[in-house]
Amino acid sequence: MERKNIVAGVILIALFLMLGGYLESQLGAGVLWKTSPRHGLWKMAHIHGIGFGMLNILYAYLIKNYCNESMIINVGSYLAILGAVLPVGLFLAGIEGGLKVILPVGGLSMISAWVFMAYSVVTKR
Repeated sequence: MERKNIVAGVILIALFLMLGGYLESQLGAGVLWKTSPRHGLWKMAHIHGIGFGMLNILYAYLIKNYCNESMIINVGSYLAILGAVLPVGLFLAGIEGGLKVILPVGGLSMISAWVFMAYSVVTKR
């Protein structure tokens, strides 16, 4: 089992749950906050951060049961962790809007990790 994916997943979930708590605390802030680009980007970061955290934990457990190729274990594991660039980039884009260019790196990394995993699951004997 890839411990690094579990650690990354737990950290992502913890951080983005805290962001969700902050968003929840701002519910009474008014219409300007709710319609601001920062609120929208941070909401997306919260959702993607928790989701990608869970995907990293699931990836670690699937490695244990379905992977016996070292390339899939190593490359796929690091790609799943690199997927954190997407929610972190969304959060940072809410602070400084120019960082949106790094978002596809995170999304494509997570997709690639799961393509590796799908291949491993389908070809397991």
